[in-house]
Parts: sequence; structure tokens; C-alpha cells
Amino acid sequence: KMLKPALVREAYETATMWIDVVNETSRPLNVSVEIGNSWDFCVLAPNGSWRFPTYKTHPLVTATYSEGENYFEFCRTLTVGSYLIRSTAKFAFSFLPAPRDDD
Repeated sequence: KMLKPALVREAYETATMWIDVVNETSRPLNVSVEIGNSWDFCVLAPNGSWRFPTYKTHPLVTATYSEGENYFEFCRTLTVGSYLIRSTAKFAFSFLPAPRDDD
């Protein structure tokens, strides 16, 4: 977190809403989340997870990767909460709500 810009570091200290993501695909993904006044990103390895701060109840979330000369991107406005990123086809994926502990 220390290498992130000041606005992003501040969000980790002051944000009250979070987007949690788990990469359930077989490839590393670059995941970006709209904080409000800036963006945070993380490269998630397969089975990797990260907790992103946000000031928005419905931030834009993107997941991208490249393979050879091809670039793939998936964007979705999500409600704050926890999500699994799963492959739906060779070059496609989706955000699915993660099961809650009390389910």
C-alpha cells in the first residue's frame, strides 16, 4: 500500500465501503476499482484475493488480461460486497456474488 498514490492510501484509511474480489480464473487478472476520486488496482494471481476501498456504493470494477496480441476486458458496476471472478468461456469472465458465511 505504501507505493500507491496518496489519494488511494487515504482511501485505505478512511473508506467505509469495500469491494472484495477473488480471482477464480486460471490466469492472472488486472482488477481495477473506482474509489470515487481515483482508482485502485491490483494484479491478482489465480486464487488471489484483494480488498479494495471505495467511497461509492456502486463503483465501476474492471478485470483485464492479455494473451499474445489479444487484450480482454470486462467491466461492471457492482454493489459494494464480495465477488468471485470466474471464467465463463475461453476469453470471457463474470463477477459473481461470493457466498456469505451465514448462508
